[in-house]
Amino acid sequence: MVITGQTVNLPGATAITADGMCQLTLMNCTITAGTVITASGMARVTITGGRIEGSQASINASGRATVTVVGAQVVGRVQRSGEATVTGAQ
Repeated sequence: MVITGQTVNLPGATAITADGMCQLTLMNCTITAGTVITASGMARVTITGGRIEGSQASINASGRATVTVVGAQVVGRVQRSGEATVTGAQ
């Protein structure tokens, strides 16, 4: 699934949950939430351009999930557990 150019504000909530074998691309989106992205299982998430900001976490990746950030501004904690990988964000 590809989501393009959306602006989302969900204070205190999780904006996006990707799990299992989900494949998701966010292009030029501005998302503010408690946790912007929770990725688990073998999910693959790509964030290209735009901005994500999480008051609790911008990205929470677990299991064998992969999150790739290309040219997007990431504000907030990036959490990893298990064999999860997050590239392009601190």
